[in-house]
Amino acid sequence: MRALKFVLTLLFTIGLIYILSNRLSIGDSKTPPLGKFLNPNVGFWKNAEGKQPNFKKEIAFSQLKKGGKVLYDNRMVPHIFADNLEDAYFLQGYVTAQHRLWQMDFQVMAAAGRISEIIGPKALEFDKKQRRMGMVFAAENELAAWKNSEGYEYVEAYTAGINAYIHQLEEKDLPLEYKTIDYRPEDWTPLKSALFLKNMAKVLAAHDEDLESQNTLKALDRDLFDFLFPADYSTESPIVPAKTKFTFNKKPLPKPQNDANQSVSYLPFERPFEGIGSNNWAVAGSKTLSGNPILAGDPHLNLTLPSIWYEMQITTPDCNVYGVTLPGIYGVIIGFNENIAWSQTNVGRDVLDWYSIEWKDDARMEYKYGDEYKDVDLKIETFKVRDSITVYDTVRYTIHGPVAYENGAYKDMALRWLAHLKPEGNSMLVFPKLNKAKNYEEYKAALMDYDCPAQNFVFACKDGDIAIWAQGNYPLRAKEQGRFVLDGSNPDNDWHGFIPKEHNPHVYNPKRGFVASANQKTTDASYPYYYKGRFSQYRGRFLDRELTKMDSITTQDMMDLQQNNYSLFAEEGLPVLLANLSEEKLDNEELKALEQLKKWNYTFGKENTIAPLYVEWFNELYFMIWDEFRAMKETQPILSPQKRRTIQIMAEQSDFEYFDIAATKDTIETLTDLVTSAFRTATIVYEGMQDGTGNYKKWSHYKDSKISHLARINPFSVPVETGGQRDALNANAVRGNNSTGPSWRMVVEL
Repeated sequence: MRALKFVLTLLFTIGLIYILSNRLSIGDSKTPPLGKFLNPNVGFWKNAEGKQPNFKKEIAFSQLKKGGKVLYDNRMVPHIFADNLEDAYFLQGYVTAQHRLWQMDFQVMAAAGRISEIIGPKALEFDKKQRRMGMVFAAENELAAWKNSEGYEYVEAYTAGINAYIHQLEEKDLPLEYKTIDYRPEDWTPLKSALFLKNMAKVLAAHDEDLESQNTLKALDRDLFDFLFPADYSTESPIVPAKTKFTFNKKPLPKPQNDANQSVSYLPFERPFEGIGSNNWAVAGSKTLSGNPILAGDPHLNLTLPSIWYEMQITTPDCNVYGVTLPGIYGVIIGFNENIAWSQTNVGRDVLDWYSIEWKDDARMEYKYGDEYKDVDLKIETFKVRDSITVYDTVRYTIHGPVAYENGAYKDMALRWLAHLKPEGNSMLVFPKLNKAKNYEEYKAALMDYDCPAQNFVFACKDGDIAIWAQGNYPLRAKEQGRFVLDGSNPDNDWHGFIPKEHNPHVYNPKRGFVASANQKTTDASYPYYYKGRFSQYRGRFLDRELTKMDSITTQDMMDLQQNNYSLFAEEGLPVLLANLSEEKLDNEELKALEQLKKWNYTFGKENTIAPLYVEWFNELYFMIWDEFRAMKETQPILSPQKRRTIQIMAEQSDFEYFDIAATKDTIETLTDLVTSAFRTATIVYEGMQDGTGNYKKWSHYKDSKISHLARINPFSVPVETGGQRDALNANAVRGNNSTGPSWRMVVEL
């Protein structure tokens, strides 16, 4: 019996040691080794102490030329003081790693397609897509440009600062995420900073609809396609005021040859969230109460923990700048100094095209290009998958780029993306130059180095100048080149160089007294160069309207405008719905809801309780109108008509053929039938939003925003109650687990 007890105790002890020393599976997730995780000396307890930096601490670094100091204010914002930029960027790297190391590390691991190394097999498909998209290839080309340019010492100094922090990290000091997922950080490298920049390019400059457009064009005739998906809207309020005269001409270009026979059965990459929307503007002293120019910056991005931005001041003898940095690259990205202020919004132009590849044979080692066949370059990608075997994938590279779309039934397709190309300038020099710029000419000169992702850089200066440049490197294309899948065997379909940067759209000290952008189109149709993209439908028009009528503006007015919840989508959409509603078919409860909706002021405040009814009504109606498109989407990716176009068609062509529901063969529905039916359905949903005491769900609860942890660790995520809507200036939006909104807001009076 004693021996049995000993054996049982031994087995229990061995089992307990195994459990505490190894990662355990719970569903499709793994726990960290509980012994290490719960260890009071090095485990998660050490992350729960609310540590504050030692303000009097002195540290010696051999990499510093003259040294420097970091002071923290009462909001824990670091203020860096150094005698030169190299020392300043070393300290920036150290301080950023001190507070954001895991975030930096995780983002570049994701960009490089290496998440399966730390999470395991469930991340393998994501990693494969990242490699097939050529993210590392793009970063390597970016890094090569840095090395051949001035300023590379800044990258090295920033990298050294990060590694100085990593090398002094003990187990107990590791950020909590490392302990939760059970791994350690690698050394930082300049390539990782390049990867970070390419990840931003993926978020902001990898929007295309070529594949969906190709399928949609094949499904419809060309006239109907152009009717449903117009390239321009007459009501557009572009960043460069309409009817601006451009004094340059582009060279004649060959007509593009689309591959009319190509079809696609799936999308190789997940489409970016459409709700992202940023705003910026600057008003001249002629429109302000003080007579000083005022600049407002309001970038809306994915709301994440940690935040995408890191607030900081950097001071050297020739630079004193305050604003926000991006953990992963040096310098202040959005901010101000004693002379100028600047901020960015995304331009939204499409700089990504797909080319069909005509293989010589089934071996797919040679492809047709002009009158010859070219050899592909093979890149073997290695995936060291945690808790599994090593996986290999072969990616073929063509003159157009990586073959990212493969389908045995159709031609494969190669991806040509601006972010892949070795840049003409050095985007990493832009921000050091902006950080110490004193006037418009220095701001303009700094921007000439900027390539990708293209941004609308708004500017204001204490001498009174205001400006905005839609700056980036843009492919020179013939009309409609890249709108559909291009024939990769025809050299005429190549990009024809790039638009000269001095021809990029810009506005300088306009008569109207303001410059502004909200992701809308940059120009009207008079701009000589062809471009396409994904542009905001409503916010830019509303912003221009408000700034035009404002006068004696104060900084408080600018803050109020940033938080404005008014939506042109509602202002233009609701009257059209009401005009086509058959009220006599509604019961008493539906009529009560309708009366409340008629009194609505088109704002999406967080306390508003009627806004959800409008959204449900419009969404249900949209669902009914475009039922044919829903049916097509079940078998292939296609475009969906925009909300704005849908409202226009309802207002102008009430007998449009698509108002008849395809599934009801024996009945011909009218627009009024659809509007009325959609309202009755929406009212049923709306009545279900009551909380039991007669109160309806608030807009903030209906929208259900949250700030999500980067690794989707739900206990580390935070729900937030907020107003706003994707078509309002306060563009808070939600889709699935993703929430977007104001990631940083800044108002600067010069």
